[in-house]
Amino acid sequence: MKKSIILRTLFCVVLLMTSAMMTADEYYLPVTFEADGITFQIAGKDIVYVRRSNSSRKAYQGDMVIPASCTHKNKRYNVAGIDDYAFANCKKLTSVTIPDGVERIGNRAFDGCSSLTAIVLPNTVKKIKKRAFANCPLLATVSIGTGIEEIGEEAFYKSYCLETLYVRASQMPKIDEDAFEALDLKSATLYVPNGTEKGYRRIEPWCKFGNVLPLE
Repeated sequence: MKKSIILRTLFCVVLLMTSAMMTADEYYLPVTFEADGITFQIAGKDIVYVRRSNSSRKAYQGDMVIPASCTHKNKRYNVAGIDDYAFANCKKLTSVTIPDGVERIGNRAFDGCSSLTAIVLPNTVKKIKKRAFANCPLLATVSIGTGIEEIGEEAFYKSYCLETLYVRASQMPKIDEDAFEALDLKSATLYVPNGTEKGYRRIEPWCKFGNVLPLE
């Protein structure tokens, strides 16, 4: 009898410890909701990610403006990321405004957005993940803010029209050598902070840009 009680007690203790160690993401990840025509997924105590539309008939399109925050059940959440595949294959998406506070652009987040011509990433974005902007054939201008730390594999794969890229971070971000896979960048221009041009010209894949110029 005593052994049974001890075992049950130990089981309860382990269960409580496991629950205590669970991250906010594990508690909130399954919860999604819609606000202002955008689907959000709770990713932590006070944060959400933009995720793929819940309705296959309501793909994101036109000029999208992502809010810096949203409300669900009287609780306010800050928008902290664009989830994997969130806008993938939204062929009628022409522009998207990404607010300060977003830190992560997920895997294939904008893959296949064939009408997207330009993108501006705020200074809070730290990571651009694998193929985030792949297969965007009209994407000509990209501006990356001061906070960027990592640009993933084939981030701009087959986005053939890329002509101008602004990288505003004072420290060169970590970048996969295949970030610009399949692109001919001989006529493209890379703008970087004044005084860092030589460093960019020496390193793959930055050195593939025909022009590396200082930001004004």
